[in-house]
Amino acid sequence: MADKNNNGHKSLWLTLAAYAAAVLIGALVASIWWHYHGINTIKNISAQVKPLRQANNPYQYINPLLGYEVPGDVKEFSEYKPLGDQINKAVSQNNSQNLSAFSVYFRDLTLGRWMGINENAAYEPGSMMKVVVMIAYYKEAETDPSVLQKQFVYSSSTADQINGVPLSSPSDLQVGKGYTVDQLIRAMIVNSDNGAKQVLLDNLDQKSFIEIHTDLGLPNPAQSQNYTISAKQYSVLLRVLYNATYLSRTYSEKALEILAQAKYAPGLVAGVPAETAVAQKYGEAFDQSNPSQPQITLSNCGVIYHPTHPYILCVMTKGGNLDDLNKAVAAISSVTWKAVNDYALNKNY
Repeated sequence: MADKNNNGHKSLWLTLAAYAAAVLIGALVASIWWHYHGINTIKNISAQVKPLRQANNPYQYINPLLGYEVPGDVKEFSEYKPLGDQINKAVSQNNSQNLSAFSVYFRDLTLGRWMGINENAAYEPGSMMKVVVMIAYYKEAETDPSVLQKQFVYSSSTADQINGVPLSSPSDLQVGKGYTVDQLIRAMIVNSDNGAKQVLLDNLDQKSFIEIHTDLGLPNPAQSQNYTISAKQYSVLLRVLYNATYLSRTYSEKALEILAQAKYAPGLVAGVPAETAVAQKYGEAFDQSNPSQPQITLSNCGVIYHPTHPYILCVMTKGGNLDDLNKAVAAISSVTWKAVNDYALNKNY
């Protein structure tokens, strides 16, 4: 009889222990679920904080930022991981042994959301930094518009400075002829003219040039002999122009209008429909530190004016063949446009 009671008590205790364990496990699972649910809820809400911009925007190339709009309800958005996968696949399909590295930064300017692939890797920007020279002169013109009508002569000594630079095309400027700052800026951006850039740099207050980098949180060129910048860092230049948050609206519009005329078709432009406006800059650099395997850096960044979801796309590449690098940039541009167009048409975001 005692054994029977002991067995009964033992069975009861085992049942109670199992029940307690089940309750504890259930509580733990519920706690974990609520933890991640809370994180995802916060993430989804923050993802919906959208830029609030000027109504009836009279400008063609800028969209002035007024503030941020916080939604009153929660709606989940898909992540940009599929876009990242598509970009990697496109690069893989177009890759050869000549492509050794690439980085991408994408930002939807309607949603204020972004994604990147190796976006913090630093590259030599080459002509990409001509945009900073333009911004420096327009910053000065905000207080003294006459600066754009100043004339500088393209001298033989300036011409000699740019001769022999790898991947550098001869300047279209004529030695001994004077050009206004406005003309030089257009030549520097539209044709990526290195002679125009050198004239502008030679007559630019270096303090104001460095100040722009400091203001925008960009690497300081005065602190490095071999200047490098990442795709994510460079995108700041395009963002402040599009949002008109560093230059005035007039000069931000003017800057992007000139960038939209830039004559460079093999990269970003090759990946979007022909009628699409692209305010862009490209840059090339040549690295001979390893003579047996010299490397070319090709960067191409711009604002791509999709009808409903304009976006920034910044691509930086490195490899041994310029044509292969251009093909990689064009492939990345193409899959990015398709992804944006798909979710814009389906109104997924």
